[in-house]
Amino acid sequence: MPTPSLVDLDYDNIREELKSFMKNQTEFTDYDFDGSGLGVLLDVLAYNTQMNALMAHLTLNESFLNTSQVRANVVSHAQPLGYVPRSGTSASVELDVVVTGTSVSASALTIPRGTTFNGTINNVTYAFVVLSSVTANKSLTNTYSFTNIPVYEGTIRTERINVDGLVDFQKFELNSSAIDTTSIGVKVYDNATATIGDAYTKYVDIAESGSDSKVFFLQENVFGRYDVYFGDGRIGKKPANGSVVEVSYVETAGAAANNITSMSINGELDSISNIATTFSSGFTATTGGASLESIESIKYNSPLVNATQDRAVSANDYKTLLLANFTELSDVSVWGGEQASPPTYGKVFVTPSLVSGNLPTQSFKSAIISYLSTKNIGSILPEIVDPEYTYLQLFAGVKYDNNNTTKTAGELESLVRGIITTYNNTSLKTFGGVLRHSNLLSQIDNVDDGIVSSVIKPTMYKAFTPNPTQTTTYTILFPSKLYLASDTEFSIDSTEFLIDGISAKLGDEPITGSVTSRRVFFYNALTQSKLQSYSDVGTIDSTTGIITINSIKFDSTNAITVYVTPDAFDIAPKFNQLLQIIPSDVTVTMSLDSISTNGQSGVSNFETFTRL
Repeated sequence: MPTPSLVDLDYDNIREELKSFMKNQTEFTDYDFDGSGLGVLLDVLAYNTQMNALMAHLTLNESFLNTSQVRANVVSHAQPLGYVPRSGTSASVELDVVVTGTSVSASALTIPRGTTFNGTINNVTYAFVVLSSVTANKSLTNTYSFTNIPVYEGTIRTERINVDGLVDFQKFELNSSAIDTTSIGVKVYDNATATIGDAYTKYVDIAESGSDSKVFFLQENVFGRYDVYFGDGRIGKKPANGSVVEVSYVETAGAAANNITSMSINGELDSISNIATTFSSGFTATTGGASLESIESIKYNSPLVNATQDRAVSANDYKTLLLANFTELSDVSVWGGEQASPPTYGKVFVTPSLVSGNLPTQSFKSAIISYLSTKNIGSILPEIVDPEYTYLQLFAGVKYDNNNTTKTAGELESLVRGIITTYNNTSLKTFGGVLRHSNLLSQIDNVDDGIVSSVIKPTMYKAFTPNPTQTTTYTILFPSKLYLASDTEFSIDSTEFLIDGISAKLGDEPITGSVTSRRVFFYNALTQSKLQSYSDVGTIDSTTGIITINSIKFDSTNAITVYVTPDAFDIAPKFNQLLQIIPSDVTVTMSLDSISTNGQSGVSNFETFTRL
């Protein structure tokens, strides 16, 4: 007999089963009347059975990680796996601060720990705090310039707790449930009046945690708060009886403080109010803020992190550990040096993709390298490689039969654009995301019964920034073989740029004897004539997808965008490459299907979309 599901064990179903049972006996006859005494007993029995079944199901489900629904139970299951659920994290940014004070005599000025800067988004102001003091010397113009100051959203909190030396692994529950656990600092003082304490670090590895190791342990408890505890004198040093534990941390609002684009200091510095604050180079907005790790994320990550044994050995180990510990990341690509071209043995390459879409800053790269240094094999050196985005212009031609739909052409177009946007978000914005031509077409064709056929034509483009100060060679790599046009057509296109004061564009032509390469030249964008001084400036290699422009000195720093057509309909990037479709780059053309409309299979005016 199959096990009944929880849906089957509801009150009404159970009562009906009891009534069916009563029909097979002759002792009682008034069970089938709602107002009868036996009817009331059936109600009680049905209710009791339902509650017992519900509790049995819940108890069984909550006994396993993959079926648990209560956060406290999920956290409890994750604990034996050595997994600490991610806390909320503070949004952050780096600031450049210039302080001007003509009458200030001090040779140096310090921005102390705890100094706050204010930023506003959605009419809510958030405080960003300096966690480490920074000092700048006064310049000849009576200014103090601070660069790359990291600030974190939130408020610094400090708790002091007395140690009971009679208790092994004494736990200290922190008062806040909105802690950024990456900011936790722990010091242990000999007594309540001591002013110098020993700094303890978060436990990392049992091999480095002897009896005198000054480490602390951290775990989320069943109340959604965090417990700090120490060793027993065998694994980790045990604080002495009567000592005082001081825990400092940042209490944060999490993801709510992301995307703030400007900031100002809260108050003055040494009575100086003339303080200019800007974001450091590479930062356009605050990023990295995240909410408490979700139940589903814990259930997904904890077994994966446990499988790594807290070591980065395989490529999947690197990816799992980084995604579990850096909330700023949306995806990570990892490959060994032996896969590089040419091979680079002894290295592992890591490309982080940020949630913000920005390129990783140097400070963030350094944080990743520092973290991996505690996890990877000592002989293997990790190297951070920036992600490379290849953007797609997409033409979609769609034929529809208005007899099979109530929607207008405009409404159908909106549906098609929605399909393309969803496909970009789910299939292309991660490493390894592939543009599958047939897959996208099938989704477009199935979005409405009125659509009878479709075709898509992708164009790839990338941009590079020229150097006007010196001759430079530029290499543009596309993640696909390139389509080469006929002898009388260009295989490449570009935005306009200045060279020798002339507005020019990129063109190309065949190379005698080659079927896979073409010569790149510059031509006058106004007259369409080739610039003879730049008749051979580079090559297109269709096999590798590489375009090279050799030893050129441009007139400006305006970005130059290069457009090419892929040789195949499917585009598969690898390593640090990502595909992305920007909605404004999508063109959708809706056409009434002549065959369907005229009801004929051979209408003379029926036109199909060309392949390319």
